[in-house]
Amino acid sequence: MATQRETIHGWVSAGTLSEEAAANLDQWLSNDDYQAFHNTIKKSIDSEDLDELEDAFRSKIAFGTGGIRGRMGAGPNCINLRTIGEAAQGPAQYMLKSSGQAGGSSIAIAYDTRNNSDVFAREVASIAAGNGLTAWLFESPRATPELSYAVRKLGTSAGVVITASHNPPRDNGFKAYWSDGAQVVAPHDKAIIGEVNGITKIKRINYDEATASKQIRSMPSTMDADYVHDTSLPLGIHRKVSIVFSPLHGVGATSIMPALTNLGFDDITVIDEQNDFDGNFPTIADGVANPEDTGAMTMAINRARANHADLVMASDPDADRLGCAIPLANRGWDADPAELALNGNQI
Repeated sequence: MATQRETIHGWVSAGTLSEEAAANLDQWLSNDDYQAFHNTIKKSIDSEDLDELEDAFRSKIAFGTGGIRGRMGAGPNCINLRTIGEAAQGPAQYMLKSSGQAGGSSIAIAYDTRNNSDVFAREVASIAAGNGLTAWLFESPRATPELSYAVRKLGTSAGVVITASHNPPRDNGFKAYWSDGAQVVAPHDKAIIGEVNGITKIKRINYDEATASKQIRSMPSTMDADYVHDTSLPLGIHRKVSIVFSPLHGVGATSIMPALTNLGFDDITVIDEQNDFDGNFPTIADGVANPEDTGAMTMAINRARANHADLVMASDPDADRLGCAIPLANRGWDADPAELALNGNQI
């Protein structure tokens, strides 16, 4: 029986696998740093899944201005503990160079409800601690805007959110933020990208050990209340509005609901079927929880029709995107959902 490498190079000779994919497969199979992925890779080789191997190994997922995003799986072109680790190691190195000393920087970390988001977030925290940084980690899923707030509230040097926004369930990603609470821009973006592209070794320490030594810390217990208090700003006095809200299986209930309640809106119906944390987004067609797609708001619009509500609101998995729909003056909710939805300018 041919060895794994013989099989790979046989495919290259036959022109069914690229040399680039073969080289990366060799590296991932021979290097102990990738030991955790060996069985998965070997299964793909044994099943001769050439399309999968080509896609996952031909190139490396690019770290852009906002970070990385893509499907989860083994290989340098996928989201996994290794590529998330490289994405975390790069900013950590740059932060230390910017601050000039180990221990002089800190980072805030949040994650959404996607599959493996919590695992990837703990890995980012372990790598931050391994580089001498203090990591402030939310203990459960939170909204991306709250991460931005936490960066500024705590005065951290940077922030990270593990999310793929409204992508399909198979995807995940890493969003990088700087000390101003915004996603990284020049000159930091190119410098961080340079660090990520040059990584050969990832520094990390055991998560439990880092927690015990307080290199990894839980977010202050007042962060949620502070966030709602400081960011839910009243822009009018009218509160007699009947609202149907859906978080689409994401984190909207941790931020949007408290904000509405804080502002005095009390006639709110939450879609219970979509109020659980579920990275498979099971009640949404194709699992694409994008509230800008009116199809994702179907359940909420149907409830609004039954309740004679005034407004539908829905948020994406990391709650940095909001979709809204309202009844028409002449037909109420009995219209095509596309006619009921508001665009960004109207919102």
